[in-house]
Amino acid sequence: MPTERSSDPEFTGRAEVVDRLYARLGRLRDGDGGVSLVVGDAGLGKSTLLSAVSRSAAAQGVPVLAAHAVSIDDPPPFSYVNTLLEGGLAPVADDSTDPDESGVRRALGLSGERGRIPRDWVLAQISERLLGVAGEAPLVVTLDDLHRADESSLAAVEFLAPRLAGQRLWILGSSRTFGSLSPAKSARLLQFEGATRAEMVTLRPLNPGELAGYVRRLQPARRFSAEELDRAHVESGGNPLLVQRVVRRLVEEDRAPPPPALDLPPLDSDAQRALDVAAVLGPEFSFELLRGATGEPEERLAEIVNQLVDRGLLFERAGELLEFPEDRLREEAYARMSERRRRLLHRRVGETREAQPGERSTRIFGLAHDFYLAKEREKSIEYNRQAAAMAEAAFAPDVARDFRARALESQRELAPSDLAGEASLVLDLARTNYELGRLEEADTMLGEFLERSRSTALLSVSLRATLQILRAQVLTARGDQSSSRELAEKILATPGLEGEKLVQVGAHHQLGLALYYEGRYPESLAHHTEELHLARELGDEVLAVHALKWHSALLGMMGQGERSLVEAREVADTLDRLGSPADRAQGHLFLGNMLADDRSSPQHRVEALTELRKAIRFGEEAHDPRRIGWARYWIAELLRDEGRWTEADENARRAHETLGQIGDRVGQAVAAKVRGQVALSQGAYDESDANLAEAEKLLRGSRHALEELDVSLRRAELLKARGDRSGALARLAELERLGLPRKRPDLAASLEALRRSLDIPAQGE
Repeated sequence: MPTERSSDPEFTGRAEVVDRLYARLGRLRDGDGGVSLVVGDAGLGKSTLLSAVSRSAAAQGVPVLAAHAVSIDDPPPFSYVNTLLEGGLAPVADDSTDPDESGVRRALGLSGERGRIPRDWVLAQISERLLGVAGEAPLVVTLDDLHRADESSLAAVEFLAPRLAGQRLWILGSSRTFGSLSPAKSARLLQFEGATRAEMVTLRPLNPGELAGYVRRLQPARRFSAEELDRAHVESGGNPLLVQRVVRRLVEEDRAPPPPALDLPPLDSDAQRALDVAAVLGPEFSFELLRGATGEPEERLAEIVNQLVDRGLLFERAGELLEFPEDRLREEAYARMSERRRRLLHRRVGETREAQPGERSTRIFGLAHDFYLAKEREKSIEYNRQAAAMAEAAFAPDVARDFRARALESQRELAPSDLAGEASLVLDLARTNYELGRLEEADTMLGEFLERSRSTALLSVSLRATLQILRAQVLTARGDQSSSRELAEKILATPGLEGEKLVQVGAHHQLGLALYYEGRYPESLAHHTEELHLARELGDEVLAVHALKWHSALLGMMGQGERSLVEAREVADTLDRLGSPADRAQGHLFLGNMLADDRSSPQHRVEALTELRKAIRFGEEAHDPRRIGWARYWIAELLRDEGRWTEADENARRAHETLGQIGDRVGQAVAAKVRGQVALSQGAYDESDANLAEAEKLLRGSRHALEELDVSLRRAELLKARGDRSGALARLAELERLGLPRKRPDLAASLEALRRSLDIPAQGE
């Protein structure tokens, strides 16, 4: 590309900014961590300034990690922070996904909890990695072109920022001025500034004296007159990148600069066409990609690019890269085009991207964006589904949801009557909404699709049943157990499913869950027994152990402790044999849980602690916060039983913290409940009240009525301990009205102990 400039010279002038940043670097060793953001127009030297600070840090023995944005409109999640440590810092979108895991089993709720890692846990892991590096030595992290970072990466920095006080970690970013960005980007960076409490550093243009020194460094062999330097300052506005163009033109052509862009004739048709393509390509793009999308010969395109650069419509960057100096210029170029022309150009750009090599995830996300806007529906479906799967593999289900919604929209436009083709996309999107907690949206989507397809034979019986099973799962999560139960019963009564054993497994599983949450344990056990039988008939060990867990848990709930523990040990042995750390953590957690619940002998308590500590070890290996947190909760329960108050409270505190990081409100609630019980045992009534109140608040409105019964029982015990007999009696009456002895037989002994302490005869006396 003839207009390519040489690499940037060292940063020039603006001594007040340089001194400010270098002083901050000097304070880093003393723990002056935080976030600084250099803001300025394109071409002022923000990247060069970050490089200069990085070189100074490296010269002082301070490690530097650098992040860079990718050059598409919808970048992959965490792509920005993935450039830190050469992609080893954040989750990377996997190139492949398990088709079974994302298919029927996942829709049926039979895939367990693997892969459902909440974003906050991922953000916490990124923070821990960076703080771990900074714990060994001071660390500088540079975030160039922050205005082009993906949402997941911005969230990661926002999550980390409050933890930087007193740390030897300094995050130094750069961004265009907020006013030059689109309204959405400007608002997002204002939010970022507030969330991180970033120190804002404004980078100004070169003044006339600084410009003269800069020009001498660019061309030491040529003397420039005062008039030439004045013209260079007027024409460039002191922008170093524009100064370079003025100087190059003066050296090469030795003529006066052209009149201002406003006095130039309109762009010719070739230049306007290239500008239109550029507006579609993205915020930054290569000369080669522009050439492929325009079809112009290289030499002619170089002339066109020169025109656009001379007018300030595009900027050149090293590496044959081009960019718009302001979002506004790109938006204006895009808005001038008709909808038909935009679609045409997006198709052409998509075809060009397809034909050129590139990093896989960036390429897929770019193709998903272009073919969706081009309304090339078949390719839009293909690439948006791939992008969604990659986003999910990178622990960004919110991003996956957006791409799945686009794929579904394209499918409905392509073939409105193809309900079978639409069904798989509805399953994927509804399942993602379910996992994001968007339960009403998932329920509405499934309900509307099932109603639309009710009278058609285009949907197979098994596919309809799969959709219904997912809806039953959503209804259970919404706390509507009766509707979930009725739907599962309807599925099992549907003719034509006799040979569909996998679907039957899913239906029995959901029906068993609904009955369990209604406290109808014998009926629930019957359906989980049938689920287990069918899974074993299928010869599927994973499905069988999934069913066996529920079978064992129900036996324990119904007082059949010995048989329950036999099955729990089988669950742990099977998951140990399956091999993955996540499976092993799950197995040992389950066995430890069942042993802790049984508590029929001191030996069981000792064994439970051993199993739960194994679960933590394997959970840490698998980066599985949920199982680590729940294992700590059960350890806290056991230690509380033994009167080891300090250890119990510490484990409950850590469980509360870990489960809070991943948004597990039920886990947080039961951990707070244990802390409340410990405080009650020690006579710290105010502390107990605060913890039990938090537990009630966390459980309010959830589907976990059985846990609410436990917390309410502990509140009654606290009222009794405080001498509030009437309050305790009111709680007791409510617990009996709700059927605690039937729904929570494991709490019946505690309830009877409370009755006796209140001088109330045991029931039946």
